[in-house]
Amino acid sequence: MAEEQRDFTETGETTAVWRAVDASANRAGEALRVVEDIARFVLDDPHLTRLAKELRHDLAAAVAAGLRDRVFLRDVAGDVGAGVGAPGRVGRGSPADGG
Repeated sequence: MAEEQRDFTETGETTAVWRAVDASANRAGEALRVVEDIARFVLDDPHLTRLAKELRHDLAAAVAAGLRDRVFLRDVAGDVGAGVGAPGRVGRGSPADGG
């Protein structure tokens, strides 16, 4: 069986750019989730909540259509930023310890 055609180039600088796009798409989705939560819980505005949710879903659909194989780009083991901590950073806890 032939290997499936992927929608990105897996070599060199292009891969690094696609990895940055992947990470940025994730962050954009998270930011839209925050906007949605503010509209929902702080502003108590169903119209803005719906718009933010639609934008988030539209972004997810666009990313899925344009970069469907982005999971293959991820290199957690080789990611130089994965183990870098910020000074004063509070670690992630579990729900049991309030984190």
